[in-house]
Amino acid sequence: MIDTMNVLNAKIDVDERFGYETRRRNTELKNKGSIMTSFTSYGKMRDMRNAGVQAILCVTPADTIALVLSHDVIVEITLHKHVRLSQIAGVTAAICRAGSVATVHHSSVHIVQQKTLVQFDLVKGARVRATSDTVHVLGVESGNLQQKVHSVTEKEVLSHDNLSVATDGFYDRSTTETTTSLFLDDATGGDVLGIREDKRARCLMAARRAIIDVKDTLLSAIVQGVKIKHNVCTGDTRVYCGRNFISLCVATQALTLHSPWVEINVDRTARTRLVRGNQIIETSDRHLHITQNSMRVDFPLQSSSAYKASTDDQANQSDGSNFGVAK
Repeated sequence: MIDTMNVLNAKIDVDERFGYETRRRNTELKNKGSIMTSFTSYGKMRDMRNAGVQAILCVTPADTIALVLSHDVIVEITLHKHVRLSQIAGVTAAICRAGSVATVHHSSVHIVQQKTLVQFDLVKGARVRATSDTVHVLGVESGNLQQKVHSVTEKEVLSHDNLSVATDGFYDRSTTETTTSLFLDDATGGDVLGIREDKRARCLMAARRAIIDVKDTLLSAIVQGVKIKHNVCTGDTRVYCGRNFISLCVATQALTLHSPWVEINVDRTARTRLVRGNQIIETSDRHLHITQNSMRVDFPLQSSSAYKASTDDQANQSDGSNFGVAK
């Protein structure tokens, strides 16, 4: 798990009860000017990183395979080939093998996509909930003192007081809980014959079969069939798994996630664009732009003080319905 990795990577005295085991394929890292390095204990991770090792492959307590790279970048892979790319204390993106479930957690926005349902929350602004034919917006500036929900369809924009369509079970959960639950949900990828017999042993076997190579500044890896490209100088990372793609620019925190279901882009100025079929949700400066088929609507975003007041009022009115959770 990323949270555990974060703690362990920050501690000098590693708690050995986690029993981290690190394995590598017999092929050595071919980093220019470096010597061959092998290791079998996660407790040596800090020393190895300080010594200039460009990548560390390990199996986590949650029975996932983690590739720890430079610039605090971690790529985590499950036996079902669900993938999570993250930078410690930075951006996180996760996607299931089929691409039908994806999450992005950025300093400016939190996004959860589950098939045709989308949750799009600006950290200090609007909250958006989308179905296949309607986009619901809450938390934008309005001439009325009362908080309104704006529902955008192909034919009209309806303003109403039904907050249930814009609140959901994710509202009271932390972003870490959401990402972890989606990433580690084996049901998302379906059961694989024999995979529950000894998941850890299978993870170790997959780690041993991994291929890692460094040429100049580019580290290339194939882990559990997932292809990873990482620039050891800049930290920029790309992950390919079937028709799914995630890329991260460390310097600007720009991120791209692409799957057959959705395209998500967060650029260097924290502007965000989500495209799902004929549905587009995007931000620019002080505006939120919604497109549903041929209907396009621009909403001004609230100021910080207005946002705080609206969220306090909303917390008192929320009915806790489960809109946005895929069945």
